[in-house]
Amino acid sequence: NSTADASVLNNTKSVKTGELGTRGLDRISSRKRKIMLKSSGVEHLDPKEAEELKIIRENRGRVGCDCKGPCDPALCACAGGGIQCHQESPGSPCQCREGECGNPAGRYMFDPTKVQMHFIQTIMDTQGAFSIA
Repeated sequence: NSTADASVLNNTKSVKTGELGTRGLDRISSRKRKIMLKSSGVEHLDPKEAEELKIIRENRGRVGCDCKGPCDPALCACAGGGIQCHQESPGSPCQCREGECGNPAGRYMFDPTKVQMHFIQTIMDTQGAFSIA
């Protein structure tokens, strides 16, 4: 079993990357979604829901602030929303720069090493790597 544990820890790239991110999620058609919902016992599908979901999808595409250089809390979309500015990669999704962000909620910078370490720690915890038997 330790061989299997080691392979999980050493080969984290084996997680299927799907169209919608790292969890292997792929977009499904409206027709397939309706079939799945009905087969799961949903009796009534509200037609307004489709429009609400479309608005949610469109809004997900508009994220982050477009501050250039110093972030002015009075003009920053993130600060106005009471959330941290966020940087996944340089200029995305927020345009503000480290050290120049004036957002009172702060600024989060994605750290892939920190994410990888969290993943490894979670695997070790769930598989009892730190258990004393």
